[in-house]
Amino acid sequence: MFKEGKGADEVKKIVEGGLNKAFVNELLEILKQKRITLDEFNNLRLRDVAELTDSEKEILKFIRNSVPMPNENTLMQKVITVEDIEKYLNGTYTQVGGCVTRAIDVENLKTYDDLYKGLRLDYPESVFNPTEDDVMGMIRFTTEDFKKITIPYRTEMGGNASGETPFTGNGFTKATNGNIIPEFQCSKYIDIKDGAQLIELRKDGTEKLRAIYDKDTKKFVEIKR
Repeated sequence: MFKEGKGADEVKKIVEGGLNKAFVNELLEILKQKRITLDEFNNLRLRDVAELTDSEKEILKFIRNSVPMPNENTLMQKVITVEDIEKYLNGTYTQVGGCVTRAIDVENLKTYDDLYKGLRLDYPESVFNPTEDDVMGMIRFTTEDFKKITIPYRTEMGGNASGETPFTGNGFTKATNGNIIPEFQCSKYIDIKDGAQLIELRKDGTEKLRAIYDKDTKKFVEIKR
């Protein structure tokens, strides 16, 4: 149960764990409403949804649904492989699909390994390889197709998303490195708005802006330096 007087300790845990500060007080208030601690919430978040009771599912879904859904002004982020960087640069790919996050929810993930662990990119047959990859790509974008962005709930949570572990199906990634990351999913491929950034992220956390999306040509225009 949530005990009075533990608020400062809970804030410290969340901030040190990496959750952006803008959501800290809101999350704590929600946990207080549901009379559970941060540790109890994390326990629910990391458990298989098939093992949760109806009341536990209700609590977890209430917390996840409190995260605002993206709108046309929400800065989103999609991680891609080094191979896909080139496909966006040469115009083979022009849209975004699959799992995405709000940029604010992953702003503390600074390196390849941070994102790999926080987003749990170690899924079966993953296209990401932290032992061999030197870089990964990130697309930071806004979209007018925001209504095609959903919360990836499994059937046990009232949705129709599916996937093998570490996919949770509860709307959060299964990050175990102290991060709490709300996850979103594109129900279809979505168009991105003018000015989207294609960024190359190196292992040491160095970012390089590779290209900017031009809506007129519907292509990323490479930055020449």
